Amino acid sequence: TVGATVWLLVSASTVWCRRWEGVSMMDVSLANILLSATSSMDFSEQPDTPESHILTLTFYQNKKNYVFINQAMSWSSAQQYCRKNYKDLAMIENQEENTEAQNAKPSSDVVWIGLYREPWTWSDGSNSSFRNWNDSYLNNYADKQHCGIENSDHNWDDLNCVSHLKTCVK
Repeated sequence: TVGATVWLLVSASTVWCRRWEGVSMMDVSLANILLSATSSMDFSEQPDTPESHILTLTFYQNKKNYVFINQAMSWSSAQQYCRKNYKDLAMIENQEENTEAQNAKPSSDVVWIGLYREPWTWSDGSNSSFRNWNDSYLNNYADKQHCGIENSDHNWDDLNCVSHLKTCVK
């Protein structure tokens, strides 16, 4: 349904949606992933930055669309905002979607996407084999980086969930 609040998971064999209203993020261990649009969309570590954007998820005629939200907030606030106004935080399931998400935001911005950890899963609880980590930066610094970002090099990284970033929804 266009305009409904849902998570979308796309894998090689399935496409499915799940509602996420009323879920407390205090019940899960988060790992925010920031999406930053520059060049190669690999995942990497970034320092805790005071601002980031949102990349949100929407559906248009059964196709995933990424939307850049130019408003800084924490990962859980970004998730609530996206679920209320769009579908959810962006889920990136393959290189094609990675490129689409990259193109949805200004190249210098770092944004939240819907990945959290231990183990790393999407905020709807689903798994995906696609990853775009920059392993040299994925370190859970000070045991406080449990949310995922995509950085300006288009790599995924872990970051403190209370950092204020913009986001990308789809």
